[in-house]
Amino acid sequence: MVRVSSDVKIEEWTRRLARYEASSETVARFCRGEGVSVPSFYVWKKKLRPRPASSVAASPRFVAVQVTPTVPVSTRRETVVRLGRGIRIEFGSDLQVVEAVVKQLLQTADAPHTGNDAC
Repeated sequence: MVRVSSDVKIEEWTRRLARYEASSETVARFCRGEGVSVPSFYVWKKKLRPRPASSVAASPRFVAVQVTPTVPVSTRRETVVRLGRGIRIEFGSDLQVVEAVVKQLLQTADAPHTGNDAC
């Protein structure tokens, strides 16, 4: 058995696929005329198809990323809560602090009143 170099095979299949593109035959009829199998046709078509420039990597890889806020800290809006009787609470931009204070306020509002409240 004589081995044909891969360069010769590539050249042969490149020309063959070009002939197929120029023909109006079905894949099956074309392969019969060329004396090659349909599976071989599709294997070589896949091997030789042009690859987009973005698919340079041999396999996809996961890369760790770090998400950072898109708004700089200096331009973030501050959270302000206005209560009755002109009471205003400024929290800054830390939403965890806002959440903790609101939870505390809700717990306090649900607690029974003893009449000794400072408000």
